[in-house]
Amino acid sequence: MDHLESLLNVEKGVVTADRRSVLHKSTLGVAAILSAALGLGSRKAPAATATTASSEMIRLVVTSNNSMGKSYISKDEVIKRDQMWNTSAGEPLGPILPQDPKALLPTVGPAGDLPAGGTRAYFFTIQPAKTKFDRAALKGWERSASIVYIFFLSGEITYVTDEGEITMKAGNVLVQRNAMHAWHNPTDTALTAFAVKVRV
Repeated sequence: MDHLESLLNVEKGVVTADRRSVLHKSTLGVAAILSAALGLGSRKAPAATATTASSEMIRLVVTSNNSMGKSYISKDEVIKRDQMWNTSAGEPLGPILPQDPKALLPTVGPAGDLPAGGTRAYFFTIQPAKTKFDRAALKGWERSASIVYIFFLSGEITYVTDEGEITMKAGNVLVQRNAMHAWHNPTDTALTAFAVKVRV
């Protein structure tokens, strides 16, 4: 638990350590966080119904960059929630499709990058947009040299990449990998999510 508490030191925001150790601990930490958030550690035995089978599944969306350096949605599927995503020292972003570049694209946006080996855990909220969705006028585009695990807690949001957009809802998980992106909330309620950002 000590490494998880260190990993999630939100007050300090960033923890630096040996890169390989942090990547390993980050994966364990994310698994623990999502397990808690999704009720995997619940002591109450679920009823043996069709609902139980569906509650063991989760929608996972993963981003990638294509050979032209454009971000896109490379995966959108419903999978078992205990088999979501894995990374390694050799593949810090996880599996890359053969046609996609392995090199990281440069950081864009005001947030900048975490220090080498750094992690950050945080909640964020996106308020309803005051205007209709307009890709050409969309602001707030950004990209970092990171993998970010995002669990959507409430609300609904349009997640925008270079090559398209997708709707994310409460209960969905997004694995954002060094992807240029922006957000647009088309609803009349705020979206809240929890994220763990890992520098790669």
